[in-house]
Amino acid sequence: MPVSASSHIRSITLTLVFFVSANGIIAQDSKPILMSRTGGGSWSTPADLQASAKNGNPKACAQLGEALLRGDADFPKDVPRALALLEQAARAGQASAAFRIGMLLANGDNVALDRPRALAYFRAAAAGGAAEAFHNLGATYSTGRGVKRDYAEALAWLILAKKHGAPGTSADDLRAYLKSIGCAELIPAGEKRAIDLESELAHASVTQLLPPPSSFNSAAPAAETAPPPAPAPLPPPTAPAPIADSIPITPNPLTALADPKMPTLPSLASPLDVLPADDPVKLAAPTGRIWDWPHLSTLQAAANAGDRDALAALGKLLLDGNRFTTDVPRAIALLERAAKSGSGDAAFLLADLYTKNLQAPRDAKKAFAFTLQAAIGGVRAAAYNLGALYANGTGTAADYTEALAWLIVAQHFNLDSGQLARIRDYVTKTDAKQIPVAEKRATDRIKAIEAIRATLSGL
Repeated sequence: MPVSASSHIRSITLTLVFFVSANGIIAQDSKPILMSRTGGGSWSTPADLQASAKNGNPKACAQLGEALLRGDADFPKDVPRALALLEQAARAGQASAAFRIGMLLANGDNVALDRPRALAYFRAAAAGGAAEAFHNLGATYSTGRGVKRDYAEALAWLILAKKHGAPGTSADDLRAYLKSIGCAELIPAGEKRAIDLESELAHASVTQLLPPPSSFNSAAPAAETAPPPAPAPLPPPTAPAPIADSIPITPNPLTALADPKMPTLPSLASPLDVLPADDPVKLAAPTGRIWDWPHLSTLQAAANAGDRDALAALGKLLLDGNRFTTDVPRAIALLERAAKSGSGDAAFLLADLYTKNLQAPRDAKKAFAFTLQAAIGGVRAAAYNLGALYANGTGTAADYTEALAWLIVAQHFNLDSGQLARIRDYVTKTDAKQIPVAEKRATDRIKAIEAIRATLSGL
């Protein structure tokens, strides 16, 4: 059985994320790729896609659902039909559709917030081998959103996420965090739980783990009091499909980071006065460092003095609401001040904020700009995310040369789930002269990022 951390333990923050999917590049706010020749389906026009979906092709249903969910010139937004198509695809065993529905429910995006049900869809997606679903299950158990917090269970899912190809160092970060708070005994419990989960891989399917069919409530949120049913055995992951083969390439140079307008630094006395001044602060930063201050008063003084790590850490605390009341406007002001001072950690937190559409309105351009700053500032996961953003044209013009360059950077930092080879193959077929261009850009950026990381204390 999983071992739970006691309620007084402070949490490490792991976010729900979109990665590049094994069934095509699907990231928040991106346009779906229509050109596909995988799994028996073939559509090169919107009409072909709709015809294939009408005939019940699961991948076509998932792709058309994505298109209708976002809305564009070819497919005007139609949320009810989009949800029906995604559900149909999930019931047919399409892991990417189950994952997409899980994200909608987890974020309250176009449907009512329902985290327990989202967890069930993530389990189903994990049954189909979706690495990002494993990660989100780990994040959910770590934060206790929609389920009782359980660090050992969280670690187990994060270990499997890494094994299934999810980028990032979340499992290692959680191990380090558990050691830092004196709960190292949860680490072997989580590792054993991961083995137990993996031993069940061959006996279940996506459809077996889906929750019972139910309408998607667009008004009142669902209750979060009870966790979803215990997971059934999971099957091994499916092989990734080849990338679409008709996407235009625009070999643009690296987009310059827009200088965001910085608000005046607000007073810091109010939120900290409600807690003892000698309460210590320890947080995991996106760069992989551990932010550590012996006292809240020390953190406050450093932030007032303009220390970018202190500004970013205080902004993160105000977003999380674990130490004092959530204050999103103040958090954004602090994070933007830290980003202005060159904090890649703050930029990564802002990119996450403007992607989710939860605590701040979604803003694809800001999310892209801050992701770019985070990557340049030493956050390894941001390099991987940039590859997806450039491939999807999310917040910037679609550019497969840039996508390839950033995925090469991500691979250098051990972040890759098979997308680099797929995009390299595509660029080779369509405009091979861009390969050395992307490789040169990647080499230059790796040197620059490593130089930045060398200056960061704690790495």
